[in-house]
Parts: sequence; structure tokens; C-alpha cells
Amino acid sequence: FYAGYDNQLSLLFTGKVMQAYSEKQGTEIITEIQALDNDIIQSYSSHTFPAGTEKTDIIKTLASDMPNVQLGAVGNIQGTTQAPTVFDELTFTAINKVTGGQAFVDLNKLNVLNNNEVLKDVEIYKITSDTGLLGTPKRRDAQLEIDMIFEPRITVGQLVEIESSTASIFDGQFK
Repeated sequence: FYAGYDNQLSLLFTGKVMQAYSEKQGTEIITEIQALDNDIIQSYSSHTFPAGTEKTDIIKTLASDMPNVQLGAVGNIQGTTQAPTVFDELTFTAINKVTGGQAFVDLNKLNVLNNNEVLKDVEIYKITSDTGLLGTPKRRDAQLEIDMIFEPRITVGQLVEIESSTASIFDGQFK
């Protein structure tokens, strides 16, 4: 799935569409697509790891069971298994058990980042009213919620910088 403006299209997604529909809301046509990476729902792992196995080694082994996914960024995942550990389930489920739910797949890359970690090989994108920020940012629990025009260059897990002309209290960098 590619999207963008004019002739500058960016790859946004590759995988399996579970359902898609369009509906008219006022003068707008809204299309909602629910999709998953194929390997998230189709890859299965069956491994036993001895006590003392590094979590990063487990992640690498499990990731190799996902044939269409490459291992991307792996953050500071520390620790070892305390006892022999068996995985006999969907690979992505097993990876999230090891990582505490910190794994995600984007554009066929498996990334494992803690909440305080970001992708390092992506430029920080500045979001202002000039670059597409709409309205005022809102704090929702530990997250900052913003509305903006479609920007296909922003990547899941990257660092963005928010600069609001209406609520400078929320200015800063966010994952």
C-alpha cells in the first residue's frame, strides 16, 4: 500500500487486508482498512530454550521463524531465562512474551523497542502548524494525541518533535 502526494508515494504497508470499507461522512469519503502483516498471523514457532538463554538470542531465533520479516531495531533487551522455556505458539505472540509487548512489525521489519527507545536511523520529523499540525495537542494519560494532515514519511517508533502555537506546554520530542 503506497500513499502520498503528487508523484512522491511512500510504502506504508505490506501484508494482508482483513477488511476494508469506505463511507461518506459529510463531504469526505473515509476509507478504513484493517490489515496485518502476513507473518504475524501465519508464522508459528516451536522451540525450547535452556535456562540462561539471553533474551536477545531468543528474539533472533523466533524472528527467523518469520520468513517475510527481517529483524530491525532491537533495543536494550536484557535478561536471561531462569528455567528452560518452551514456545509452541504463533511466533509474534512468543516474541511479545519475551519482550513484554514491546515488539512491532512495520514494513516487514520486526522492531523491539522499550518505551524510552526510538528508531535511531530515522530523522526527527518536526510537526508544526506549517507542516500539518491541526488544532491543539491533547494529553491522554501518558500519551500526547495530535491531529495532523496525512504525512507518509513518519515511521512507527521514530522520534518526532511537536511545536504547538496554541499549547506550548506540549512542545517537545515524542516517540
